[in-house]
Amino acid sequence: MGILVAQEGRSSPSTGVAVHDASGGDIVGVRDLEGIVALRPGRIVVGRIRSASLGRKGPRGTASKRLLRSTQDFAVAALDVEGLVSARELGLKPRIEFGVLPATVEAAERGVNVLLLIPETRVAEAVQAIETANARLEDKIPYETVALG
Repeated sequence: MGILVAQEGRSSPSTGVAVHDASGGDIVGVRDLEGIVALRPGRIVVGRIRSASLGRKGPRGTASKRLLRSTQDFAVAALDVEGLVSARELGLKPRIEFGVLPATVEAAERGVNVLLLIPETRVAEAVQAIETANARLEDKIPYETVALG
């Protein structure tokens, strides 16, 4: 089970028949699905949080502003208290708060871009989770780390 998005005029190596008429944005079942559904992995941006940067008042740094602009349509994942506090300070609402590392990797495997807010001390663990997934994937999950604060 999964979610497919059909777009008029876009070619695809897979075809199917909608079970009823639908308008843009409607949910509809698909039958007689044939071919391979092309799925590109999402990107993970690992926002590294130094604990000393939490709770600081005042204007956000240039790196934080740039990160927010480049990830505005990303799902937000927050690991540990530092991730949750950082999300709040950045004005973000995390969609992923539990089982954060496996959920972040699974979301990216399904094509969702994720901003992962994580304490600096847990970054190696996150990178290891992504690399472990990439070892078994044909299309690798692209990722980068960015310092916050």
